[in-house]
Amino acid sequence: MPSQNPSQPLHEETFFLPQCELCVIHSSLQPDEISKILDLASTSSVRIGESTGGVIARRSIWVLHSLDSIGTQNLEDHLDWLVSKLSSKRSTVKTLKKTGALIELHILIDTWNRFEQIKIPAKIITTLGQLGIGIDVHVVIHEDRREFYDYVD
Repeated sequence: MPSQNPSQPLHEETFFLPQCELCVIHSSLQPDEISKILDLASTSSVRIGESTGGVIARRSIWVLHSLDSIGTQNLEDHLDWLVSKLSSKRSTVKTLKKTGALIELHILIDTWNRFEQIKIPAKIITTLGQLGIGIDVHVVIHEDRREFYDYVD
């Protein structure tokens, strides 16, 4: 992960790197229970009843984020890493979905990196489809790139 260095352009900071996260939202299971079911530790979570941003969570949120594990800017590396975590857990993921879990793969892209197109390999789409996992692409659009330099001096 790039370190914060005032001499580096802001676009090299991790906020602007392509990244993915697996997100599981559940109305009754807590994040530690989801971790046990998936046999995966989350990188972040919110428990039912926990206050987050001044709002009490009515559902739990369990997240496995690629950024700390994948240090490249290649989106496919992030996708491959997350899918590899799930490919041997097909029945477990399907069982979790049957309990009412919403499971999505979020792809986070920032226009600062000047992505002209987002390529999701067919093998990734096929695997996610077989698991019943939806794909959300979140694009952060910066109209005036200079505004971000105000924060770095």
